[in-house]
Amino acid sequence: MKLLLIDDEVITRRGLLGSIDWKSLQIHQVLEAEDGLQGLELARKHSPEIVMTDIRMPRMDGISFADRLRSFLPNTSIIFMSGYSDKDYLRAAIRLKAVSYVEKPINHEEVVRAVTEAVRFHEMMERNQYSEYLRHQEKASQLTLALTRPIGTNQEQIMELIRELKLPFSAGTCFCVFLLTTLPAFGSAEDDGLDAALAQLRKFCQGRGCDCISALKYDSSIVICLFGDAIKDRSFVARLADSLREQLTPLCSLFLATGPSVTGVSRIYESYNQAAVLMQGSFFCDYNSILTEQDASAADNGYIEQSYTRFHELISRRDSEGASQIATSLFTYLRKSRSLLASAVKDLYFKLFISMEDAYRVQLISCQESPAPVWDRILSCNTLKELHEMLMAELLQLSTAAANSMQESGPVSLMKEYIFKNYADPGLSVKSISEYACLSVAYACTVFKSETGKTLNQYLTEYRMEKARQLLQDPRIRVADISARIGYLDGGYFSKSFKKVTGLTPTDYREKLMA
Repeated sequence: MKLLLIDDEVITRRGLLGSIDWKSLQIHQVLEAEDGLQGLELARKHSPEIVMTDIRMPRMDGISFADRLRSFLPNTSIIFMSGYSDKDYLRAAIRLKAVSYVEKPINHEEVVRAVTEAVRFHEMMERNQYSEYLRHQEKASQLTLALTRPIGTNQEQIMELIRELKLPFSAGTCFCVFLLTTLPAFGSAEDDGLDAALAQLRKFCQGRGCDCISALKYDSSIVICLFGDAIKDRSFVARLADSLREQLTPLCSLFLATGPSVTGVSRIYESYNQAAVLMQGSFFCDYNSILTEQDASAADNGYIEQSYTRFHELISRRDSEGASQIATSLFTYLRKSRSLLASAVKDLYFKLFISMEDAYRVQLISCQESPAPVWDRILSCNTLKELHEMLMAELLQLSTAAANSMQESGPVSLMKEYIFKNYADPGLSVKSISEYACLSVAYACTVFKSETGKTLNQYLTEYRMEKARQLLQDPRIRVADISARIGYLDGGYFSKSFKKVTGLTPTDYREKLMA
């Protein structure tokens, strides 16, 4: 804490400064002034938590100083010092809510007691203010969330909260709702930075005659309700959105949807609802975008299906360049359309990934093992751009693997051929595969691993899972029958193996394909 010491007697000031262990009293800075005028100047500049002032001083006495101080630092604790124990001074000290009154000549123990009392008083006041701030924030959060629903049965609650918060809402008040999503989500990002950005937004608003309240919704989005006459100006709203984005982008990625400006409390839900609709389209935008209007056209399912079919045909013929062009055209179309839900687009890309993996595995081409099942990787994508870049990277990887497969040795090709012909045999083993290539088990395993990067058992399991994926595309074949068709006598073990490779159970996988 900072303490301002005001006394026109230099000896008194020096005596107090040199004889008291201020740090032990939680005072880390002591400022000096010789009269009330100089004291006011220092108080405005440094905002001390405690002031010790003499009462009788030239130019401006302590009572006049304290009266002026209260106008801009109402919570600062004041300790008066005086050699005159007159009732008028004591009454003035009480009126100005002085914490203590120390008589001259100064007794250092009395000063220590008075400062200790002032420190405790200030800490208690800060705790009370913080508790009041938290109560205010909680009520503001409750009101914000209530306003994201149509006013009906909760109208009485809304009006009561507006009264408690003393908000200047009227029939002509203009409102606008911002919906903010951060990545990582609020709670795992820099929460202090987010709080500071929201505080800065409010300060920016208040400087222009408007204000805002906010709340966390569903642990994923922050709802910000702006209100005031300035909100009618959409260029001002745009500046607010830009300011908030500028504050947050050094800390996290984000999407910010801005609803339209509306008049009246009952219409706030309209602004929120349109912001929520815009946020659904964030999947099609780049990170740190401000979403202001819905610009979507109906998706042509025929074009999408035709693109998927063409992609599958090209990739089956090892035409990676042609498949890449189709995928890029599809990406451009989807991003422009924006009419599909993100889940539907992810299902489509899932089919593209599976089509690509099917074609290459059927052709006995191995590729680098992915760190996670394809569906898990698809779910981790927050934007269409991320999803498309992942597809293109894997397409390039598989294209390279196809070129490398042309250089495989004869023994490896023989072992793959034997697996291709006998994968449905439950008795297929590393030993029988090795014998077909006329190699010992140990040497066969070494050669296969060195050329493909996978063990024979890994390759056999993945090949069987690939065949299972193909069979799951036909809804007429039961999951139990598929297990037997690919060499698994134990259906439970097959399901467990399938989920380990794909991230989905056979039933869930089929549902995704049929979606």
